[in-house]
Amino acid sequence: MKTLFNKSKKIRNLFNIIRNLKINENNIINIPQPGLFLGNKYLFIAQNPGIPREDKNPSDKILLKKDVSDEEFHEAYKQSQFNWLFYKRFIKSLIENNLDFSITNVCFFPTADNSAPSQKAIDICRLYLRKMIHILNPKNIIILSSLAKRELNYLNFKVKYNILYSQHYSFLLRSGKLNSEISRLKMEIR
Repeated sequence: MKTLFNKSKKIRNLFNIIRNLKINENNIINIPQPGLFLGNKYLFIAQNPGIPREDKNPSDKILLKKDVSDEEFHEAYKQSQFNWLFYKRFIKSLIENNLDFSITNVCFFPTADNSAPSQKAIDICRLYLRKMIHILNPKNIIILSSLAKRELNYLNFKVKYNILYSQHYSFLLRSGKLNSEISRLKMEIR
């Protein structure tokens, strides 16, 4: 299946630039993860990627390497995302197996303790996130954390895109509100 990543030279170029970013901070893992780019009907934007866990997901081993091609990295990221409970229980339910979506983060770097990234890290990623949104031109942007909501407000994209906010997946799961949130978002998606 041809994905947006395979079809769009602009996405592949930006993907490569992001993969080569570096941040000199103690809690940052310097293996940026630009995201997953399958289509542009839905763009999910979260805070920052989780730490790759090769013990739980074999494809994550590739995400920890710098010397793999962008294509291999993107495919490994796809496998990692598809094995993640967030995809299985939230995204898949929300868009009903439609693969016309992309996933990215306001900060492309995992943090050592899965904590929120620093403002410096977010500021470094901001320009690339803005470019990515312009290139993707999504019909719906679904924001998945308060940090991502704050950053999207800062970027001021309100007018052009249908922007929907959802609380963080782990909160929805713990509070028992996951199914009602999926139902609410389904009604608001264009």
